[in-house]
Amino acid sequence: MAAIQRTYEDDFNIIEQHLRDYYVYKTGLKNLKQHYDRMFPKITTAFRLSEGSPGSLMFHSDTEDYAIDRAELSKSLEREILLYENVISSIENALKTLDDLEMQFVEYRYFKGWTIEQMTPKLQYSRRGIYSIRDRVKAKLIINLRNLIIY
Repeated sequence: MAAIQRTYEDDFNIIEQHLRDYYVYKTGLKNLKQHYDRMFPKITTAFRLSEGSPGSLMFHSDTEDYAIDRAELSKSLEREILLYENVISSIENALKTLDDLEMQFVEYRYFKGWTIEQMTPKLQYSRRGIYSIRDRVKAKLIINLRNLIIY
C-alpha cells in the first residue's frame, strides 16, 4: 500500500484553516481555562488524623482523594489548553513576520472571510496584485507555521 503524499497546497490548506479558526481558538482557550478553573478550583489542603492499625496513625485528606479522582480529566484539559496556546502563539509569532500589506491580506482573507474580489478595492490592488500578495504570505506562513502541519 503506497503512502499518501501531501503537497505544498495540502499543507497550506491546513494553515489556512488554522488562520480562519484563529479567533475560534482564542475563544476556545478562554472557555477551556474557565472550565478548568471551575472544575479544579484552588483548594487549601486539609488533613485529619484517623486511626489505622494499632499503634499508628494515618493521614487522610479529602482534597487528595478528590485530586486523585480528577487527575486524568485535569491532564486531558491541560493538554487541550497547551495545544490551543501553541496554535495561537504560533499564529501570532508568524503574523509578526508579515509586512503591513501582507497583514491586511491575512486579516481580510482569513479573519473576515473576504474573497479576492472584495479585497481589490480595499487594498487598492488589481486581482493579479492580490494574488501576488497571497503568494508572499503563503511562502512566509508555510515556513513559519510548519509546526501546525506536523502534529
